[in-house]
Amino acid sequence: MNDTLDFERVLAYYGVEKPSHTSNLYWCPFHEDYKEGGKPNLSVDIDQGLFHCFVCSVGGNIISFVGMKELGIDSYDKDDPQHQQAAKAGLQKVFGNSASEALQSRSRPAPAKQVKRIPTETIHLLGLATKWYAMQIKKYPNVLKYLVDRGFTSEHIAQFQIGYAPFSKKANMGLISFVASWTRNRKRTEQLCEAAGLTSEKDDQGNIKELLAGRILFPDIGINGQVLSIVGRLFDKLPASKKWQPPKYKALKGLPKTCFYFDRVPFKAPYIIVTESIPDVLNLWQAGLYAVAVNGTYLQTRWRSLFVKKGFTGKKKIFLLQQNDTEHEAGQEAAVRWKDKFAEWGMKSKIVELPHQYKDFNEMVVSIGLDKASQFIRNRIR
Repeated sequence: MNDTLDFERVLAYYGVEKPSHTSNLYWCPFHEDYKEGGKPNLSVDIDQGLFHCFVCSVGGNIISFVGMKELGIDSYDKDDPQHQQAAKAGLQKVFGNSASEALQSRSRPAPAKQVKRIPTETIHLLGLATKWYAMQIKKYPNVLKYLVDRGFTSEHIAQFQIGYAPFSKKANMGLISFVASWTRNRKRTEQLCEAAGLTSEKDDQGNIKELLAGRILFPDIGINGQVLSIVGRLFDKLPASKKWQPPKYKALKGLPKTCFYFDRVPFKAPYIIVTESIPDVLNLWQAGLYAVAVNGTYLQTRWRSLFVKKGFTGKKKIFLLQQNDTEHEAGQEAAVRWKDKFAEWGMKSKIVELPHQYKDFNEMVVSIGLDKASQFIRNRIR
């Protein structure tokens, strides 16, 4: 990192503080990291110009930090022109002309970014982990009731291989033991689970932390039935001693971020529905409709190649299912942003608005039933 870009100066500009008794831990500005009674979770390496939050898993370098603060988001895509522009503008505010010089010295021509292939060994691991989590969910009636209330029958839960990761040391070791019983190599299993982002490193007492604990788990299943990633939705309440609030949805940080269920969409599909919500996607597949979830409000630039490979540069249709976020209008803004992004990629798309009384498609399904809700969508994607 060029010395011109001083991370301490960046942190001070954006009002990021740290307690006097810590050397490199700051209060994380990307989630509600409470100062009173809580603890700082943002680890900052000033010399290397890197940061990582142990709670919300946000991380990167000075440029991505500035870009995220300027845009008010918690993820940065270095290939996205809007993100690049935001970071450049923010660095200009902090450093003035010296920022341009530092950025110029760091710029190198790079090939177009492609979606990374997941190693076969990791895919096998994810499949086994999915089986384990699917076994655990059957032990928790409250989790099953929550899913049933969201419109998922026991058959759907089994079909989509939805699972659950409980908070318990026994469950943590159970995952490792279950996978190791198939791989016949416990040490290698621990290494793979840590690399994929399923578990943390061992602490001083030799304990392993399961990073998706307390979450309902949705495996991203490809067209051949392989599990490509796992996304966890927060379900359990946090212990009273912890006052920070982790993200609602959390993907495996050790793997490339996937466009949920995209691989499952057949090449012959004449359309695709893009939405934020994983429950929305599963409801749409229940109804026989092709849908994918961004799992957030931003399209990753590297996903362009996925849409190109499946022919969405031609006559195939892309529909953007808008969320009705009444507080911040985030859903409406995201749909417009997606439409602009697809236009930039040379693809045509159309925004589909839900009736205003429903926050999302899943809420519509719960309210009026899957048949009526899906017919509403079919009428608008003809």
